[in-house]
Amino acid sequence: MMKVAFYKHHRTGMAGLFDAVIRVVTGGPYSHCELIFPSGMAYSASIQDGGTRFKRIEFDPARWDIITLPLDRFASELFCFREHGCGYDYPGAFRFLVPSIPQSKKRWFCSEVCCAALQAGGLFPGVKAWQVHPTLLYQLLTRGGS
Repeated sequence: MMKVAFYKHHRTGMAGLFDAVIRVVTGGPYSHCELIFPSGMAYSASIQDGGTRFKRIEFDPARWDIITLPLDRFASELFCFREHGCGYDYPGAFRFLVPSIPQSKKRWFCSEVCCAALQAGGLFPGVKAWQVHPTLLYQLLTRGGS
């Protein structure tokens, strides 16, 4: 089964500042999210890694909340392979502050690519992935977006 991990830890330094800005602007506890496939490989878009990537991550429960999905992973995983190596959507990460920033067709931020991958697997029809931040993705998965 697939899982989705939501980062809730409070770091220091520039990374911590960026996390804090995301949390304040989106009004929630999460600043990043990752898909986790049954192999244990995680997938997302990351500033530190320069864009979309697969990566092994140790998901410490003190730093991450994890949701298990009863979802056929194959379509989502295929989507991730197709988008692997795309750049990070730096302007898109600020779209929640400045809604007029245009959507990128070739770059992703974390919750956008995770949402789009889950849509490829059949979840969230009609949701605009580029409008989904980590806390909203958590809400969509746990409360149907309410």
